[in-house]
Amino acid sequence: MEMHDLLRELEAKPVVRVEDETLRALLSGSEILKEERPPGIDPIRVLRTGDAILFQETSDRKEILVRRFTSREEAYRFLRARLDAHERIWDGCGCRIDYWG
Repeated sequence: MEMHDLLRELEAKPVVRVEDETLRALLSGSEILKEERPPGIDPIRVLRTGDAILFQETSDRKEILVRRFTSREEAYRFLRARLDAHERIWDGCGCRIDYWG
């Protein structure tokens, strides 16, 4: 998937699943604003490509997912919430993350 196709798709959908090749292109063409590496999962990133702020993570099914946010602050809040959820999972809360919600 080309970068402009990804951005167009993110205008219509809140979450887009991408392949490894698209992730590599995204990472090479973006600035990593923040990257976290919680134990036991793939990195979670906030990226900027042009004027777009994106959030990239990998689901528990190994799906690479990308979301678009309207601001860096909004993406950072989502990142913090995601990290908190992962921490609760490791603490044994029995909860699950809805990656598509």
